[in-house]
Amino acid sequence: FNSPLSENSYLSTEIISAFQETSTIIPELNDKLMTASCMTALFNHSEVMDYTIEDLRELAENSEISSDFPTLSLLLDELCDFRTMTGCGMDIFADYRTSDAVVQKVIAEAKTCATAVDLKNEVYESQGQVRRMRELMFAPESSKLRQCLDIVVQNDVSRFAEVRDTISELFIRNDRPVSAEHIESKKIDKFIDNFWDEARDLIQSEKRHISRPYDKIKGGKRNNIVLTIRKMLVCICEWVSIAEHFNRNDNVFAKEKYQEVAPRITEHLKGVLESCEQYTKKHGFDWGTEAIYRTAQEISAKMNGTYDTRARKYMFIDFLAGEDILLNEKYLPELQSTFCGWEDFNILYRIERHAGHKHVSWEERISEILSEVESKHNFRSAMLIKSYGEDMGIEEIAKHKDFQQFNDCLKQAKQRFETLYHDFNDELELYESYGTLSNINGEKTNILALTLDWYRITRLTSDFGFYVRMLEVIRHKIAVDSAEKGERLMKQLEELADKPEYDFGVYPKKDIASHIQDQNYTVAEYMLNCIRRHDTKELTMNYTTDPFSFFNGFMNEHATNYRVSFDAKINLELAITKYVGKKNLEFAMKHLTNNAMKDVKGGCSLIHNWIAANPTGADRIEKLLNSLGFSGCQVSPDNGNNEDSYLVIRKKQTGKINYPHPIPAFSSLSEEEGFRVLCLYGRFDCNRLMDMFRSVNTAAKHTMVFLDYALNQDERRKLARKIKEEKTFAKCFIVVDRVVLLYLAKHYASNTVNKMLMAITMPFAYYQPFVEKSSQTMPPELFTGREAELTSIESADGANLVYGGRQLGKSALLKMAQHNIDKNANGDRAVLVEVLGLNYTDVAKIVSNELIIAGILDESCRCDDWDTLAGHLKKRLMDNDPATRINYLLLMLDEADEFIKTSMEDGNRPIGALKNLPSNRFKLVMAGLHNLSRYNREAMLHGNSNLVHLNSVIVRPFQRPEAVKLLTHTLAYLGFRFNENVISLILAKTNYFPGLIQLYCQKLLEAMKNDDYAGYNEINTPSYEVTENHFKKVLADKSFMDKVNEKLEITLFVEEKGHSNYHIIALILSYLYYTNPSEKGYTLDEILKVANEYNIVRLISLKREQMEELLNEMWDLNVLSLEGERYRFATEGFREMLGSQEEVDQSMAEYFVEGDKS
Repeated sequence: FNSPLSENSYLSTEIISAFQETSTIIPELNDKLMTASCMTALFNHSEVMDYTIEDLRELAENSEISSDFPTLSLLLDELCDFRTMTGCGMDIFADYRTSDAVVQKVIAEAKTCATAVDLKNEVYESQGQVRRMRELMFAPESSKLRQCLDIVVQNDVSRFAEVRDTISELFIRNDRPVSAEHIESKKIDKFIDNFWDEARDLIQSEKRHISRPYDKIKGGKRNNIVLTIRKMLVCICEWVSIAEHFNRNDNVFAKEKYQEVAPRITEHLKGVLESCEQYTKKHGFDWGTEAIYRTAQEISAKMNGTYDTRARKYMFIDFLAGEDILLNEKYLPELQSTFCGWEDFNILYRIERHAGHKHVSWEERISEILSEVESKHNFRSAMLIKSYGEDMGIEEIAKHKDFQQFNDCLKQAKQRFETLYHDFNDELELYESYGTLSNINGEKTNILALTLDWYRITRLTSDFGFYVRMLEVIRHKIAVDSAEKGERLMKQLEELADKPEYDFGVYPKKDIASHIQDQNYTVAEYMLNCIRRHDTKELTMNYTTDPFSFFNGFMNEHATNYRVSFDAKINLELAITKYVGKKNLEFAMKHLTNNAMKDVKGGCSLIHNWIAANPTGADRIEKLLNSLGFSGCQVSPDNGNNEDSYLVIRKKQTGKINYPHPIPAFSSLSEEEGFRVLCLYGRFDCNRLMDMFRSVNTAAKHTMVFLDYALNQDERRKLARKIKEEKTFAKCFIVVDRVVLLYLAKHYASNTVNKMLMAITMPFAYYQPFVEKSSQTMPPELFTGREAELTSIESADGANLVYGGRQLGKSALLKMAQHNIDKNANGDRAVLVEVLGLNYTDVAKIVSNELIIAGILDESCRCDDWDTLAGHLKKRLMDNDPATRINYLLLMLDEADEFIKTSMEDGNRPIGALKNLPSNRFKLVMAGLHNLSRYNREAMLHGNSNLVHLNSVIVRPFQRPEAVKLLTHTLAYLGFRFNENVISLILAKTNYFPGLIQLYCQKLLEAMKNDDYAGYNEINTPSYEVTENHFKKVLADKSFMDKVNEKLEITLFVEEKGHSNYHIIALILSYLYYTNPSEKGYTLDEILKVANEYNIVRLISLKREQMEELLNEMWDLNVLSLEGERYRFATEGFREMLGSQEEVDQSMAEYFVEGDKS
């Protein structure tokens, strides 16, 4: 019905065509809608000759509805006859265009608009180019727009054609009549830009400076000018429509004819309206009858002069009374996205929902939008309602009291909207991590694209409420779409619970069910997989207890210890005795602590050795460090800066060391790199401390700051944030002030003081101890678990073969064995050599060189064959000189797959050469992938005597206790706490791989350096509670997820890239999942059936036991889960990594080709 959304010209050919197209779609309404369109076409005036208008009239008169509306034929005949006789539609002579009241109203609006423009130009504008542009744009001498507005004000009808042509050229869409609805935004922009450039040229011609001369005018200033231009154009367009009538002096006959037929037309219209009312009363409402009724109403109003030209503009205004449909600046429905695939949010559903709701008044609606309810925050809608009220003269709307707070509400909502968008992106990562959202078929990518598109739209429109509701719909859709997966997992849980051979241990059934109900499917899968793997043991020790006990005690006592020690005018010892009222420090400390006398004396020693005068001196620093648990320190003045600072190197320790805490900077690394002690005196706050740290950071070194001042809690927490945000610090700064020292003294115990110091200072520092790459040396403090495997590698009668998948920590194991054995108290030696991709003959020369570098062999022993090397080693081990004797030599070869392979092909010559060395004095260890176990097994099957006695150890993904320790122990000393749900989620996402757990820890710490402090608030941190919100920020880090996927993918490709036994087995399982879904998984026979059907040569050429071994290896790697004799993916993550069914088919095709080549 004459919708402003459509650009219909109402030509008869278009109407007839539409009538024919919809005859089978809406047959019950088709005739009526065509008749209503015919009424409009005959009444309206068209500049284009309509040659088939009479055919349309006949079609309408001959329709089946003519009997229900008897006066319709008379009306259509009169309208058509007038058009035939005059060549005009009656519309151009109707009173709504020509009455004197209408003319005066338009002129009055034009005068008001012109006055407002002039007043605006008189207001001072600080930006010169904007001021000059407004002067040029709105001055009659230089602006055609202003000249046209002045013609309207003067009502100079004789210049009608000039105004029409000018406005049409400058502002109206091509080939459209001059009207407000045809104003072209791009032409307005061009008009503004031309005057902007003209203002720039004029200013520059006056030799005046413009800072950025070629920048366009933007933002609020541009928007204000656009609004002003639009108001001017609306006035001008309305006048053009009226003036067109007065300018048609060439058609006096048509005007007279209009006066003659108008009364008859009016009567016919009354008859049509009465017929419509009677029909509706008899048959009920239908949109066809309503269309005829509204068309007759509109024509009547136009002819009697009561028609408001704004009625069409505000046709959809009722949508603004609700939140379902947005309107744009032209008051037309927003149709950028119809959400056609969304059952509860598509455009038709929302229109029906809007129609079915009872809506509040306009005043209440404004209050709703400006309330605190985010889903109501459609601020563009509020401004459209306000403009509507102003235009229609409704003061209750235009001057609503709540508009006074509009700008404040908008500002706050904008800030919240930016956070909302970024948080939702992070939330999607969490959904994917939960397993409730997949991206196999681009689901997540599509949502991200949609939310980004609407984010950009909403930033321009400020209809934030619609965006909030859209996100809620997306969340609901994700939950509904993933419900089937929850049903599958619940079924698996019930089946597993019915099998007595599986012990649920630390994973109660109700907890797993709760995770499924919460749609945290990844954790539920992880728990089910742990049960299937019998990994359900309780943690024997909570590795976070000590650090958090110390930290909580420190924070609980902070206020008291600050009061005791804050008086900087006196030294710390005097401050303590003065506060307690005891002259003797020991008595004072005894009063404060009630500790045993031994520990009281230790605490007093700590205070006696505290810095007091500048400079403190190296001897006193050494004593202070010794009291803090840093034994064997060598202290010397640091001449690299002008402060009272010292360099500290700790005595090198060898063998197995039980480090008191997992902070290498002040433990194992201090034996090699040392650390700096910086002594500061007097008043310091956070900012002064940061300035001091920057000044001494010219030479980066881990630094322990002794501050003879008491920091209050606020400054300490402020420092925690500032020091983490500092991008220039590559090393760690920890601050030991009077408050810290007093706490350590009060709770002094020689065996705990060092780790206590770390636990209460490191949370306020920034330190990155985690090692992601296996090529990097892992500090021994961070080595976690694997005690049995490590012992087997180190002992002379233990493992010779170490094998397992990539990323599982084999290299770390060997490096730890080397650390523990080499140069220990027994005089043992250990050498580790990486031999990736080298054959056994090349390795002999490399090992020879490494033994010479290590000082085990001398230069004369350099050789390139194993027999000679074995002879040199035998001779070396016969040396019984106590000063040079090697009690035990451990030689380890890492990445030894190629070494073993080529060695076997030549009768295992290296192992044969070395087997005659004394077994209690020498051992060879070779580490690699699962290929090593296969070579070993094949050698024993074939009776190879050189390999029969080799022992092996397999390195699998961590079990839960080891993984939890790696995740939580070090981070606890850095102030991070985890709840069980987050721990389970992280371990599930990292697949228990040590390297991935360390990568997560690394990214978690890196996030603390961001400007948002990883979402924490410095008012109450540290400690830092790691919640799902913080976890999703790490997940949103693309580099993290890329590395996780890369490392998991590497697990499947243990051979050449793109071709791997593991990979094709995983592809077959994924193929079966798509083509033959099974809750219970798939047997070896089902896997082999697919391999035979598709001629996967690399699998069908294997023996059955070899296939079983491959599947068991994938179980070892935590890729597969085994229940009974059925295999399934341990988690959906591995299957999804392989891609959609189409991608799986394509990947499998590469193995078909491989078979064809063979």
